[in-house]
Amino acid sequence: MFYCDQFIRKRFLPNLAYVGGPSEITYWLELKFVFNELKLNMPILMLRNCAMVADRSTIAKWSKLGFQTVDLFRPENELIRTFLESKNLAQFSLTESSEKLSAIFDKISLEISNVDHSLKATADSEKQKALNSLKLIEEKVVRAMKRKEETEVNQIIKVREKFFPGDTLQERHDTLLPFYLKWGNEFIEEIKKSFDPFDKNFVLLEEK
Repeated sequence: MFYCDQFIRKRFLPNLAYVGGPSEITYWLELKFVFNELKLNMPILMLRNCAMVADRSTIAKWSKLGFQTVDLFRPENELIRTFLESKNLAQFSLTESSEKLSAIFDKISLEISNVDHSLKATADSEKQKALNSLKLIEEKVVRAMKRKEETEVNQIIKVREKFFPGDTLQERHDTLLPFYLKWGNEFIEEIKKSFDPFDKNFVLLEEK
């Protein structure tokens, strides 16, 4: 009977599609070669709804920092830099100086290679050391800027960590229970209204 069920399911009732989250879709993609080897049609892979819940107080804190909810999806370092720029604390950059220094060393390298080609490697090595030194200085300056706004920077990190704990989606870390205890059946009804498994757009449930 087991063989018959498996035969019917494989030959006559194949899976047309699989609806899953980002990780599940990734796992299925890794199996593509297995379907090819067995000469079976691989199901259509469809990304399901993903969601995140934002409470009123956290969103208010996020807004006070100068961000919108869509900014939650930006990398942490980018958010911090944007915040520092808004405070006129991240204008310092040695990019232009690095470009000028690189041009100077390139000119030196060309001149000395005409004298002794073996010295070109020495010039290139010194150029890289100089550029690395400038990069180190720039990083130290940025760290000094962060210390000036340490409280706000820590808030940015904590808020983003709340929505992306361990750099994963909130839905993979938090359970339903805390939200249900806070909002009760109203929360369940809101989920039912907001979700469409076949809509791959990300859903942000924001407390008003």
